[in-house]
Amino acid sequence: MTSTQSQDRRTVYLDGYAGEGRYESGGPGWVEIALRVASHHRSRGLRLSCFFVEQQAKSFDRLQQVLRGYTARGVDARAHRGRSTTFSMMSSAA
Repeated sequence: MTSTQSQDRRTVYLDGYAGEGRYESGGPGWVEIALRVASHHRSRGLRLSCFFVEQQAKSFDRLQQVLRGYTARGVDARAHRGRSTTFSMMSSAA
């Protein structure tokens, strides 16, 4: 279901293999691109909730740093460390 069909104009984005979110060169990875899209849509009254799953500890730590910059600006984004096959959005939303 797209946000235009949802009563509260909300869409959920899930990346089960997120990685670090940003390349070592400083360029945006898929995570940061998704966060930019979420920020853009937020300014237009649409709500994109982003969930990112990463198994590797080092990559997860860097992922959280990227997310902090966007959540501080009101983007709804959460990271979960573990395997995407065991991820539950309900447990992460709590």
